[in-house]
Amino acid sequence: MGTEVEKIRIVEKDEHVDKGKGIYKKIRDKLEPEHKGKFLAINVDTGEYWLGRTAAEADKKARENYPDEVFYLARVGRRAAFVRR
Repeated sequence: MGTEVEKIRIVEKDEHVDKGKGIYKKIRDKLEPEHKGKFLAINVDTGEYWLGRTAAEADKKARENYPDEVFYLARVGRRAAFVRR
């Protein structure tokens, strides 16, 4: 029996964030009126996105379609997905 090796996808952080922000800017006006405060997981390669009441919910929905992908996470209508206090 062989050993299963976990797949790890390495992405360029700055490029990934820039793509994610760009996609969010394009869909922001459509999402904000109805989904403000929800979390958003964006596939920066396809432009597809998933919404959730929590970050975990949005991520889970996204992973049903792309289990090994790295997603850009945002919060609709907010400057950041999380605030550190």
